Amino acid sequence: MSTSSSPGDMNWIELVENSDSLTKMYGGKVPSLLELNLHEIELHRDGPTLKLRFNLNSFPENPPIKWTMENCNTVQIELELRPVADATINGIHNISVVDIDISPVTLNDVDVIRVRTTGKSTSQIDAIGERIHLSKVSAYYIQNKPSEPDQHSPD
Repeated sequence: MSTSSSPGDMNWIELVENSDSLTKMYGGKVPSLLELNLHEIELHRDGPTLKLRFNLNSFPENPPIKWTMENCNTVQIELELRPVADATINGIHNISVVDIDISPVTLNDVDVIRVRTTGKSTSQIDAIGERIHLSKVSAYYIQNKPSEPDQHSPD
């Protein structure tokens, strides 16, 4: 996949459609995409679409009341890249801790979005699509966070 990065200092959340609720929840601070627990990678022919479901490492200071009442301490989001023009997935592991990079690139003179995972995990993804969309935000409780790896998540 030969691409070139676009100039500018754009952060990942500015590239994601439907991210206003997440931005508001975090008080305008952008959650880090480093050392994330990746729960799901899904390729779907409709779109075609690549969906990533993962936990964010930080919890918002002012979460929704429902999350506070349920003692949630972990935010999980789903991002969908579509239509996917190219995707490579190398390695699958039952616990995947990854860094996710979402960046604008130019591919064959067309501006697109590139999603890549790197890090300690054996799961590596490199995908190109026209747009990226926040499809779901949820929260749940992880016991003994952060010392124990998360084995459970909401479905």
